[in-house]
Amino acid sequence: MGGPAGDTFGLDVLRSPGDEERTRLFYDAPAGQLGVDRTRSGNNSSVDANPGIQKGPLTLSDGELSLDVFLDRSMIEAYANAHKSITTHAYPFRQDSLGLRLFGDGSVVKSMTIWKMGNLTD
Repeated sequence: MGGPAGDTFGLDVLRSPGDEERTRLFYDAPAGQLGVDRTRSGNNSSVDANPGIQKGPLTLSDGELSLDVFLDRSMIEAYANAHKSITTHAYPFRQDSLGLRLFGDGSVVKSMTIWKMGNLTD
């Protein structure tokens, strides 16, 4: 995934149909930072009382970002360009917060593969 310089682009996970809840994985091109925005993740847990935005530096080669994202109930792991990672939790209130959405004006998705994980006990 890549976007024009000056844009922020990424992926919303655990998203409700009306976008009331979501956890946003993003790349802020002007700042050169990879981040996660949990301000709309919902917080149906007393474990993490202050979800917010966390981010850190990531330099892209040729303006391209490769994300490997793993979701397992409340756990979210994202690996960027096999170099940086972000791990966080989200505890949506809504049962329908299961959606996925790409965002970023002018961004281009070169490929995307989604696998559904089975249960450990299956």
